[in-house]
Amino acid sequence: MRPSDLVFFVSGAAALLHQTVWIRLLARLVDSDSAGMAVFLAVFIGGMGLGAWLAGPLARRTAGPLRMFCLLELGLATWAALSPFALEFIEPTGGAATRALLAAGLLLAPTAAMGATFPLMGRLMIASREAAGSATAAFYGANTLGAAAGALLGPLAVMPLLGLTGTLLAAAGLDVVGRGPRGAPVRRRPPTRSLGETLLAPGARASGE
Repeated sequence: MRPSDLVFFVSGAAALLHQTVWIRLLARLVDSDSAGMAVFLAVFIGGMGLGAWLAGPLARRTAGPLRMFCLLELGLATWAALSPFALEFIEPTGGAATRALLAAGLLLAPTAAMGATFPLMGRLMIASREAAGSATAAFYGANTLGAAAGALLGPLAVMPLLGLTGTLLAAAGLDVVGRGPRGAPVRRRPPTRSLGETLLAPGARASGE
């Protein structure tokens, strides 16, 4: 497994740990499992779409997609770690609808950060000069496998052991660890040459000498 694949795997696992905890916290906040799920799904899908939409043009223009990816992961980790404490302040506020709206606003930023990482992942893979199709498949595959691991291990192992707040803090730690000191290096492969270019290269060098 390449370092970049490991980063995307860890990012997917952390994201699903965040999500499973947030669903439970929202259900507690609005006194309804189904309402909590509905609010979170609306925020999650909307936030992911918003983040990807905003980051798409930036990912194409930026000269440092890796730096942007790392900053987003750090921002997500910080927001996620603070979110259970912020939700506690919302709990005694107004009725269920008011609490749901406040919680949705609170969770819009981290879900948008999650969505923004996807175009940056694609930009990083293209920067490595790999085939676009295989690169996209690789990072989506690694991220999806990580998400599956987080969805499975969160409720079965991590939450019973650490509790809801502890699980969010652990997931935030995964965001930071997965980022690494400067993020995982993305190797730039030298551009491939055709057979004709390879055969003509010695002659071109000789004529230039």
